[in-house]
Amino acid sequence: DLFIKILEDAINAEKGIAPKAELNCTIDVSADAFIPEEYITSLPLRIDAYKKIAAVCNQDDSDDLYDELNDRFGDIPKPTENLIKISKIRNSALALGFVSIEQKDRVLSFYNPSINIEQCAVIASEEPFKGAVMISLGARPHISYKLRDGENNLNRCEKIIERYSKLTKN
Repeated sequence: DLFIKILEDAINAEKGIAPKAELNCTIDVSADAFIPEEYITSLPLRIDAYKKIAAVCNQDDSDDLYDELNDRFGDIPKPTENLIKISKIRNSALALGFVSIEQKDRVLSFYNPSINIEQCAVIASEEPFKGAVMISLGARPHISYKLRDGENNLNRCEKIIERYSKLTKN
């Protein structure tokens, strides 16, 4: 895949065609996220699993991949579960225009240059987010959420992106 992309970019450069700007959403949160070598011992199979995980965009994709990994390799280790969840969050967030999700201590920040203030205000006023959300429209517009005691950062990321998505569709 990477070779084909490099080849396409080289051909387009020769033709004078500017490379396409690739959109991406980075996730920088506190979580172990990888496939242990003990879980999938074969490197080619592990690489294939990483590719499949990177393509997870929604709950159906996630459920299908969980089923496949369970069937082929047994119980999924926590770091691999985290990786699947992060991929789902990243791809869902990217589709909504988010460019970054970052965690600093107990604060999750969701950066979106075209963030919808009305949607953020709705989220900020609803349980379970009420009292824990801050909205910033500064140089890097974002919504921040302060994790409460006992909250899982990935679960909360997932819930905030799901809620933002539902508000976008309305």
